[in-house]
Amino acid sequence: MSRLADLQGRLAGRLSLQAATGSFIVLVCMILLGLYVYGTWNNRADVIGRAGKNTANLTQSIAQHAEDAVREVDGMLFALVERVQVDGTSPRSVKRLHTFLQARVKTLPQLRTITVLDERGNLVTNSAAVVEPTNYGDRSYFQYHRTHAGSHLHIDPPVLGRATREMVIPVSRRIDRPDGSFAGVVVASLSIRYFANFYGRFNIGSTGSIVLASTDSAVLLVRRPYNEALIGSTMLNGPLFRDFLPRGIAGTNLMRNATDGVERIGSHLQLPSYPLVVAVALGKDEVLADWRQEALFDGVISVVLAAIIGALGFWLTRQIGLRAETERKLTAARAAAEAADRAKSEFLATMSHEIRTPMNGIIGYSELLLRTKLDPDQHDYADTIAGAARSLLTLLNDILDYSRIEAGGMVLENGDFSPAALIEDALSVMRHTANEKELALEARVAPSLPTMLVGDRYRLRQILLNLLNNAIKFTERGGRIQLRLSCDGEDRDDLKLRFEVEDSGIGMSEDVQARLFNRFTQAESSTARKYGGTGLGLSICKRLVELMNGTIGVASAPGRGSTFWFTLALPRAKTALVLQATPAETAAPAAKLRILLVDDAEMNRRLAAIMLKAAGHTVDTADDGGAAVDAVRRQPYDLVLMDVQMPGVDGYEATARIRALPDARRDVPIVAMTANVLEEDVRKCLTVGMNDHIAKPIERTRLLTTIARWAKAA
Repeated sequence: MSRLADLQGRLAGRLSLQAATGSFIVLVCMILLGLYVYGTWNNRADVIGRAGKNTANLTQSIAQHAEDAVREVDGMLFALVERVQVDGTSPRSVKRLHTFLQARVKTLPQLRTITVLDERGNLVTNSAAVVEPTNYGDRSYFQYHRTHAGSHLHIDPPVLGRATREMVIPVSRRIDRPDGSFAGVVVASLSIRYFANFYGRFNIGSTGSIVLASTDSAVLLVRRPYNEALIGSTMLNGPLFRDFLPRGIAGTNLMRNATDGVERIGSHLQLPSYPLVVAVALGKDEVLADWRQEALFDGVISVVLAAIIGALGFWLTRQIGLRAETERKLTAARAAAEAADRAKSEFLATMSHEIRTPMNGIIGYSELLLRTKLDPDQHDYADTIAGAARSLLTLLNDILDYSRIEAGGMVLENGDFSPAALIEDALSVMRHTANEKELALEARVAPSLPTMLVGDRYRLRQILLNLLNNAIKFTERGGRIQLRLSCDGEDRDDLKLRFEVEDSGIGMSEDVQARLFNRFTQAESSTARKYGGTGLGLSICKRLVELMNGTIGVASAPGRGSTFWFTLALPRAKTALVLQATPAETAAPAAKLRILLVDDAEMNRRLAAIMLKAAGHTVDTADDGGAAVDAVRRQPYDLVLMDVQMPGVDGYEATARIRALPDARRDVPIVAMTANVLEEDVRKCLTVGMNDHIAKPIERTRLLTTIARWAKAA
């Protein structure tokens, strides 16, 4: 009896264990199914959300294109109305007007024809080669303007152009007599094909669509895919006008087209200045095609995983193992991401170093060549090479700065500085460039400013040099540039400073000013071709000013010059005025120095040695750090110019060994002369015991100025 009870107990225990195992497996499978459904559905929502953002961005771009195209034509029509009102329609005036229209229509690719009508709808003149008498009194735009006073732009439904035999969009303005009575209409025909071709550049899939419609008449103006039969049809009962526009001028929605039954993810945006709306839609099935494949794959994986769990009967330990594996993958992914960031930084530093090394030779030897006797052509060639290399160097510096700012790696280094010395420093650096263009370069510093402030002097100097460089670039020969620094008041312990750079240059329009501080932005394409540049400089200035909690802006008008300004709040310094050594100091020492030049590249050694010997200095050279240490042991030097990145003993180690020498030779001034120019590189040079830093490519003036400063210190 007891054995039977024992057997029954063990059987019950096994059954209980099997039930628990089965329940656990079912629970695990349900959890897996739930995670699969949850993750898959979230991925679907993310895909649809990204598609919505893409359509919204594309809508904004297309709307801007439409706004610009119509604004150009509207401006031309407005000017044309004023011309007709002033000149009248005498035969001589009409002849001049016809010539003007023929020339004007060729400048705007969106235009097909420009037509001027009198108060009866009769043709006064147009942009056609041959003007044939025609009456347009039956056109709806003519009827509209005849019965509606006002100088606003009217956009009519598309029509078949009588002259071009092409579907066009009439845009028109009313002509009034001095007493306000109706005198006629000026009308421009916008090419539908022009807009359709532009829309064809975008990848919207086989079921996507792009629509440009009139909000006044709810009429379709342009559509991709292009279907001439639909042009001019009403959209009043469609979802855009019936459902979406009443909710707001912009939005993203799901919609189903009544014509083809295709469900789409679309965005719309109503133009702020004209009665037009743009809508861009992507086919939902095409958007979700990749997601469906991924979901199917994930589903198969989930089923297989559940089957494996059911077959093997893994317990909680298996779940813990899976969790640990997931955490390991996340840790590995995080480590990979951090490694990728480090690799990016190392890549930028390496590319900067490798590009600067040959540029050092190009710029340096070009400057030396320009100091020799050359005929005019040879001088021009050498000057062109030097200018191109300097432009490449500016581009490289801009890319490095912008990359650091974008990555959040730009750190301000605040310290005491003299605002007056800062202004003089910036002017001294740019004075030679200004003199080459015969520009008057002036400064005006408010006398009430304190002698010392606290801030990042080097970043302030970078901003000022960038603004001054732009002013010089865009000011014609013989012009004037003024750098001003004033105080706009005090806020507790901080002074509100205002920096201004005013020039008498070409100026710019309000449209250009609105986007001037965006990255890769320049005034116009013609400006970029004439003056060059990457469009990064002002964007970097804006980021640096904002990093200092300041504001930057511009006041300008075409042909009337520009004034770039920025404001900052900086505290007063607690220290007294200290004379600051700046790179703009120019006086060379009377005594000639004995200098040790250390660089592993023979080209760099030779270039620097030529510059130094030409200045009267005695130069010894070493090709690595070990040889430099031995040279300092053998011979006292007034100054050591030390490269950093060298095979064997690098510049950092060589500096440390020199500073460890037992006698006074350990105190010799050591200046880094290297292509390692990132902020962390400069800090490392100073940390290991170097006194200063000169970036390659070497500028002769900067080199001799730095030597002069440390010669005085020695």
